[in-house]
Amino acid sequence: FFPYIKRNILLQRTAQSVSVCITVRSRDFSIERTPNFRKSFHSSPIVSPSMDVEGTILNLLSTSNRPFNVQNVTDLMQKHKIPKSKCDKTLAKLASGENAPVVLKEFGKSKVYYISQEGLPSLTDEEIRAKTAEIAEIRVAIEEKRPLVAAVKNELKELQSRRTLEELKEAIVELEEEEKRLGTDLAGRQSGDVPVIKKEDVDKVVKDVEKNVQVWKKRKRSFGDIWSEVTQEMDGDVKSLWEKLGVETDVGGDGIGKLEDAEKVLRGTPTA
Repeated sequence: FFPYIKRNILLQRTAQSVSVCITVRSRDFSIERTPNFRKSFHSSPIVSPSMDVEGTILNLLSTSNRPFNVQNVTDLMQKHKIPKSKCDKTLAKLASGENAPVVLKEFGKSKVYYISQEGLPSLTDEEIRAKTAEIAEIRVAIEEKRPLVAAVKNELKELQSRRTLEELKEAIVELEEEEKRLGTDLAGRQSGDVPVIKKEDVDKVVKDVEKNVQVWKKRKRSFGDIWSEVTQEMDGDVKSLWEKLGVETDVGGDGIGKLEDAEKVLRGTPTA
């Protein structure tokens, strides 16, 4: 489809006694509605706010002169607040009947609409060759710009991932408040104003730990006795079997605290 073609389209709506006459020549067109409505435009696609839905969509197809699907038309009709369902019904109506101003082409479930090309003069071979050469040049230019566009997109993505100036200012304020709070807490501890943990509380915690360690040792010993009885006739690596069964132990540094470390804490001996 070529946008530089003169064409005349007549849409008649008997119910509303409205006729829309569109004449497109290069990039200027005029719209006439009866009674007493006439307006001229010199840039496309510009639509009168008073134009009905059919006229608005027909104007878009005429000025663009290229294929559209329903979603394309819906996206362009958002500024006119025309919903997708209305666009779908209107396109179907414009493409129905004899001498319809819009042509529908179906490709499986996909539907493509474009302005009727009936009665339009064909391009000469020379014009077709010129247009083909122009398209080839544009494609080359597009390919040359692709690396630049990709670089700009990557730069934009990197910039968007960084904090904004406002976010940095807020972070600085939060860090300054945290620094002030920690400084006050430190000064209080150094001066002795902040109460320390009472000896009674420490003794209670130590007593609880000692009790839990004894329970830990007892259960570990009981498990060891039962495990030995169960596996004494089994061959293979015990650790591998534990892994298969999902048994968690305090042996081998598998992420669980070790009993020996707990006993060292109680004795006051540093752990590794």
